[in-house]
Amino acid sequence: MISEPLMKGQIFSKEIKEHILYCFQISEEEYENIKTHYGKLQEKLQEHKLIKLSKEYLKTHYGIVLNLNLKQNFWKFLNAFKPTKNENLWLNLGKLSLKQGNEDQAFDCFQKAFQICPTNPEIINKLALVQFKFGETGLANENFTKAIKLSPDNAFYWNHRGLSFIKMRKPKKADLDFEKALQLSSDKNKNKLLKERVQLRWGRSEWKNVIKLAKMMNENDPEDSWAWNIRGKVALLKRKFDQALPLFENAAKFLNVKQMKQKKKEKKKKNIQNTEFKYFEINANMSLSRNNLQQAIWEYSELLFRQKSFGANKILIDSYIFRGLAYEKSQLLEKASEDFSSAIKLNPDCLLAGKCKRRVTDKRDIRGSEQQMEESSDSSESDSESNSESDILDF
Repeated sequence: MISEPLMKGQIFSKEIKEHILYCFQISEEEYENIKTHYGKLQEKLQEHKLIKLSKEYLKTHYGIVLNLNLKQNFWKFLNAFKPTKNENLWLNLGKLSLKQGNEDQAFDCFQKAFQICPTNPEIINKLALVQFKFGETGLANENFTKAIKLSPDNAFYWNHRGLSFIKMRKPKKADLDFEKALQLSSDKNKNKLLKERVQLRWGRSEWKNVIKLAKMMNENDPEDSWAWNIRGKVALLKRKFDQALPLFENAAKFLNVKQMKQKKKEKKKKNIQNTEFKYFEINANMSLSRNNLQQAIWEYSELLFRQKSFGANKILIDSYIFRGLAYEKSQLLEKASEDFSSAIKLNPDCLLAGKCKRRVTDKRDIRGSEQQMEESSDSSESDSESNSESDILDF
């Protein structure tokens, strides 16, 4: 651990400078260029007394960004390094960008890493995953194949290629890859592989496959809270509220078990935050399955607020969809439509959100036509009454 703090008027200590030159593989001249780009970031660092930087921080540097929320200044700072020789730096930055939901930035980072080291299977796999997300399934499939050739014992690469075969409508090839992935995988990673397959099927609204795979996850690990929760969500979407409730109760029970294990192992704050998200989601799902709609809407709203505050954009979509379902069940169709639209905005390819919005739009149209008919009927009745009165008066 580097204990020397960054004090006012000091760019880096000699020890920190040596670490930077080593980790980023840059010259003395390039190092001098850092000073001209470092002003704003240095000012912010000075606000935090006795900051200690480890060698790992210097290797990736995104730890500083997350802790001080200085993303914009950091990218200016990073450009000064010109780390053209360090593929691991770009790989780590790409992973960070992917976690933050910034897929364009992640793609740029993985491309730069690939240019430096085109034979690194992890880089090729990450590049292919972003291509897959962009809908470039053919290119992604080719790159997954390259990663498999370079590292044939990696279960995740086989699994990822299987996912691309599903999108390419080649189910037999996909099944072979999935089978190979499970054969290569340790028991610990089997559910991670199945989870990736569930997420793809969920995005395609293939509920039978979602249930089948989630059940496999629970057979492998009866305490897998995520699998219980996803099965409950499918039951909710199918309006099977009695079936949904016990599934969510199991999800909540096993999430408690998981949290206790995490506390014993003293997990990082990020994992605790993710557990809190899961608690709010499961509780909201339980409220919806119990038909406690006001409580469900409040809990989904609280969940959305926390997810936005934490920058968890990737998991906002489901929260919008299920709050929309709660609004729809409460006959608040305008608000339901807004939530489904928000989900579509985050992912235009989300079939479930699109289907829900079309259903709500149809309901609103029917309600509008019914109101018009009622108004027309009321109007004709009032005209009839006024006519009868005038007839009487005339008479």
